[in-house]
Amino acid sequence: MFPEPGVSFPAPGNYLQELQESSENSLQRLKEDYPAELTIHTELRNGPPFVEILRCAREGEYDMIVIGTHGRSGLAHVLLGSVAEKVVRKACCPVLTVRPDDLEFEMP
Repeated sequence: MFPEPGVSFPAPGNYLQELQESSENSLQRLKEDYPAELTIHTELRNGPPFVEILRCAREGEYDMIVIGTHGRSGLAHVLLGSVAEKVVRKACCPVLTVRPDDLEFEMP
C-alpha cells in the first residue's frame, strides 16, 4: 500500500533535532570566517523557505534581502521551482540575487 501524493510522514528518531544542531553548527562556523566587527545575524526557521525568508524580512524590518540563486532554467526550474524567484516577486523590500561564479549565461 502506498501513501497518497503530498502526504508527509514524521521524520524518524532524532533526525529533526540532529538536523537543527548541524545547521546551527554550520552557521556558527560560517560566522567565524568573517571579521568580529561585522555583525552577522543568523536565524533558523522551519517551513517553506520562501515564506520564512519573507516573514523574517517583514518581522525584522530589513532594508534588503540578499539571496543566492542556482541559476536553474528549463525543466529543472519548472520541477524544482525557485525560492529566489518567489522572494523577488513577493518581497516587501529590494532583493539582490547573487549567482554562483561558475554559472555560465545561456541565451534563452
